[in-house]
Amino acid sequence: MRTAKFIIPFLIISLFSCETKNAEKEYYPIDAWVLSELNELDSLPFAVIRYRTENSKTDTSVYNKSDFRKLALGLISIPLNKKDTKKKYDEMVLDEGSNSNISITYTAVESSNDPLQKIQINIKPGIKEPKSIYAERVDVLKGIRIVRKIIWTSGKSLHVHSAYYA
Repeated sequence: MRTAKFIIPFLIISLFSCETKNAEKEYYPIDAWVLSELNELDSLPFAVIRYRTENSKTDTSVYNKSDFRKLALGLISIPLNKKDTKKKYDEMVLDEGSNSNISITYTAVESSNDPLQKIQINIKPGIKEPKSIYAERVDVLKGIRIVRKIIWTSGKSLHVHSAYYA
């Protein structure tokens, strides 16, 4: 009887203290960040320089900004906050306190056939803009598997490493 006096109030408190909100989780707006970076680039009077290395030979050329925009949007822009897209990715957040870095990683679930397999956002605490974004993408074109590793450093550069497998 004595234990019932303690259990019943505990159960009542537990029931009322539980929140039944079904709030939907918000993912980082990567697509908005990419558009922001591209809009900033378009507003600046700088040329986009393209370095292409193949078989140990490097070619340098000026890259058209509109072509660069298409390339960038095609590689890593992803609307993670859309309901159907959220189901395709798992989120993991790491706060590396000693390194002053917050890392948010989205990894494609196994059942997803999405070409963008992984995207990692590195953010300095206190600043909402990413320092960099790293992505892994796998595409298949005409039987050739193309694996791309992409590193975008905010306001500085976009590196794309592509490997082709027959």
